[in-house]
Amino acid sequence: MSFDVEPGRFRVSFFPVSRFSHFLVEQRKAGKTVNVYVRDSDMTHGFARSFSLPTHTNITMEIFNGVLHVFRKFWYGSPVRAVGMGVTNLVDDSVMQLDLFSDKVRKRELGYTMDKIRAKYGATSLMRCASLTKAGILPERASKIGGHYA
Repeated sequence: MSFDVEPGRFRVSFFPVSRFSHFLVEQRKAGKTVNVYVRDSDMTHGFARSFSLPTHTNITMEIFNGVLHVFRKFWYGSPVRAVGMGVTNLVDDSVMQLDLFSDKVRKRELGYTMDKIRAKYGATSLMRCASLTKAGILPERASKIGGHYA
C-alpha cells in the first residue's frame, strides 16, 4: 500500500486495498481484523496496529475505511517510507452478519460482479475516478508485471 504523505495531510492509494479485497473475494474469505504496518523514512520508527471491524467483510470500502482509521489514529506526522496491511480473523464469506441498516449482500454481490468484469476485461476496465487523477497509479501499474515493464 502506498501513501503519499505531506506535512499535515496525506493521500492514500486505494489500489492496494482494492487488490487485497479482490484476493479475499477470490478465496471466498472475509476478515474482521485489519492490520496496518508503517515505517518512517529512516526506517527506525513506526507502528504496527490492528483494528477490529464490526463484522467480517471482504467489501473493499469497509477494509479501506478500517486501514484509514488505523493510519489516522496512529500516524504522528513523519514522512512514511513503508506501509503494509493485512486482514486476519478470517472466515468463509458465506458466514455474514446481516445488518438492518446496510445491504451487505448487495454490496458483496456487486463486488463479485466487478471482480468478474476485471478478470474478463482487465484491471482498468472498471476504475474509480480518483485513478484518473495525477495521484492515481492504476493505469500505469496495470501495464506492468510485478511492478516492472515487461
